[in-house]
Amino acid sequence: MNNTLTALSGVQVGHSTHPDKLTGCTFILFDKVLPVSYVSYGGAPGLYSTENLRNGKSFPERRGIFIAGGSLSGLLSATPISQKLTEQGIGWKTGKSIIPEVSGAIVYDLGVELFQYDPEYGAEAVDNLSSEPVQNGNVGAGTGTACQVPISLDSYSHFL
Repeated sequence: MNNTLTALSGVQVGHSTHPDKLTGCTFILFDKVLPVSYVSYGGAPGLYSTENLRNGKSFPERRGIFIAGGSLSGLLSATPISQKLTEQGIGWKTGKSIIPEVSGAIVYDLGVELFQYDPEYGAEAVDNLSSEPVQNGNVGAGTGTACQVPISLDSYSHFL
């Protein structure tokens, strides 16, 4: 039984997992624009395109969100993700332009940073999108992180 995010209709998740480099990226795509909010903890949050998500701002909806390893360099994943979505025609269409409507955040990979983070991990996560049950643990953005807690829809059923 699928009790992960992909059990929700129209949700796909893709991971880019690089255990040899202890880092990766996870991308979540919605089949339509949905309201998104976030909570950020820690002394040095790394966020991409989240200001509009604050209460009272315009355009608090997104087609997708990403979480990347690599600390601050993980934010560079936003460009390849946005390019992939634009190529696929996914996003807000205005005139001849497509705005991908993506926000994201980064995690600190245990401070090991064995290699420079590759922004193309974001594109790889888009390429790996699937509606299959989401793998938990040290995969995607969680590859080099600690204290993994499996997340299931059961944990969030009061939000649905």
